[in-house]
Formats: sequence, structure tokens, C-alpha cells
Amino acid sequence: MLSLDLIERILGLIRTGTGSFAEDIFDDYFKQVTLKQVYTFNDLLLIDYFAMQCQDLIYRREH
Repeated sequence: MLSLDLIERILGLIRTGTGSFAEDIFDDYFKQVTLKQVYTFNDLLLIDYFAMQCQDLIYRREH
């Protein structure tokens, strides 16, 4: 279910330009991911979503 939730959030962010922050929603899970040396598909989706959120924030600040 985590993969579906993350994919839905990523697509929503792409489509609307808005989304809730990964660290607010998946705070504990994100901390666990940062400690791993080998990532699962869900881990990579979470990292991708977080990176997209950061990129969106930087873009909004610059424009």
C-alpha cells in the first residue's frame, strides 16, 4: 500500500504542483530509509517524492 500511496502523491505533485511533504507523512519511515545501505522499490519512491518536493520548494523561492 505504501507504493500506491507514494505513486499517487508523485502523480498528484506532477499534475497539480502541490502535495504534502514526505517528512510530515512518512517521517519515521524516511528516517529508516536514510540509514539503509540497500534500498527497496518503496524506499526509492519515497526518496524520489522527497527530492521532487525539495526541487519544487527551491523553484518557488526563486520565482
